[in-house]
Amino acid sequence: FTVEDDEVTVKVRDVCGTIKDFTIPIELNAPEFDLNIDEDTVCPDTEVEFIVAKGDGLNIEWPDGSTGTTYKKIINEKGEVICKATDDCGTEVADTAKMDIFIPEAEITGNATACRYDEVDLQANEGDGFKYKWSTGETTKDIQVDVVSDDQITVTVEVTNHCGDVATDEHTITVDESSVVFAGDDET
Repeated sequence: FTVEDDEVTVKVRDVCGTIKDFTIPIELNAPEFDLNIDEDTVCPDTEVEFIVAKGDGLNIEWPDGSTGTTYKKIINEKGEVICKATDDCGTEVADTAKMDIFIPEAEITGNATACRYDEVDLQANEGDGFKYKWSTGETTKDIQVDVVSDDQITVTVEVTNHCGDVATDEHTITVDESSVVFAGDDET
């Protein structure tokens, strides 16, 4: 006989010497096993509780060697939590929870050069629950900057995510000197 994937083929010879193949499907019963989390993104330093959602009668082993149907871990970096389970026959299964953390990002987009007295539109990156604090005092995602300097203007933004983590970016607008016209000294 031969075994391939999910079937067994048996060769049978009858009394007359004729050989016939019989294929018998087999079902390998791997234990059902599932964690309550497949993947998730959380705030840094969040304690997450992993629970075996399916796996009655299995011997559970968590990454730290502990056993039981629950496992708590403080998540502070991207990674995986792998839980293994073994049934009474020694068949091992595993489930993986992929974890990520919310990392604040700040990025300002907009023109880097402008003529004096122009208004320049700047935008901070968008994110779920983000709050903005610009060096100009505005607290919206998009702002307008009046170019009143002869040289350059530097604007910063602090972006706070819903976890309370802060990221900062800086954007410099340089005044295009070719647009500055000198009309001469004032004479009275």
